[in-house]
Amino acid sequence: MIYEAGSQNRGLTFSNDEALRWYEANVDKDAFAQAVQRALPVPRKLIPHGALVAHLYLFEKKSPKSAANFAKDLAEQTRGARKLIVKIENLRKQNIGRIHENQLNALLIQAWQAYRRGVALTSSMLNWTETKEYPTID
Repeated sequence: MIYEAGSQNRGLTFSNDEALRWYEANVDKDAFAQAVQRALPVPRKLIPHGALVAHLYLFEKKSPKSAANFAKDLAEQTRGARKLIVKIENLRKQNIGRIHENQLNALLIQAWQAYRRGVALTSSMLNWTETKEYPTID
């Protein structure tokens, strides 16, 4: 709902009824269930499942094959996904175990962009900070 609203402002609030109506009107339940299944093998301490499910669902809509590869690599902590995990772990070490969810989500999108383009993800590609424009899911 936040991305559809054109914002990454986590301060947006929606009532439970609004969220349920939006879900029922806009979400492909089978694709969402698949995103949940793909997120479950990824340790929650690395990437919160709620954020990961939402992003995998959106990535799947853009490129099912790339989304499947990204999710598999995250679960196995291999290839480009390993670089993302190392980046997240390093940021948490620098910030007393925390990483702002906007930064985490932006890094997920940056990693996804590499998978979507079919290029090897490098650490230098994972460079979002709040001073930069928020990446888009394309």
